[in-house]
Amino acid sequence: MKIPFISSDWAEIISNGYALSQWALNDNSMTTMLFITLVIAIARFNRWVMGASIKTETKNAHLGRYFSPDLKEEIKNGGFDIQKLEPKHMNIVVFFTDIVNFTQLSEKMNLSDVLVLLSDYQSIMVEALIKHYGTVDKFMGDS
Repeated sequence: MKIPFISSDWAEIISNGYALSQWALNDNSMTTMLFITLVIAIARFNRWVMGASIKTETKNAHLGRYFSPDLKEEIKNGGFDIQKLEPKHMNIVVFFTDIVNFTQLSEKMNLSDVLVLLSDYQSIMVEALIKHYGTVDKFMGDS
């Protein structure tokens, strides 16, 4: 069966759509069923891939929040077996830092400038820690 040309005339579009649906449902029902099955299979596969990607990225983001990139990669690649971890003696540094007179300084600044200051400060500190294989535990302010 030849499918008619579709134009911008609404009446013609509606009648062509009806003719197409009649062709698909009556004359080629097996083709239609295969097409619908294929579309459903592709949609389910895409949903599965998207779900797996989201889970992987979420785990990766959580690891990145607590560990340096090198340590995160080692954990991801199976370098650590939690059941077999044994205590290790290591030289470590615990780093505390403070912005002197931050409260007084921030009261004199507008909000956007305070946010820029904190963002720049955190970027510099985190970059230095990560460069030396450090791990950021948390940022805290005065209570």
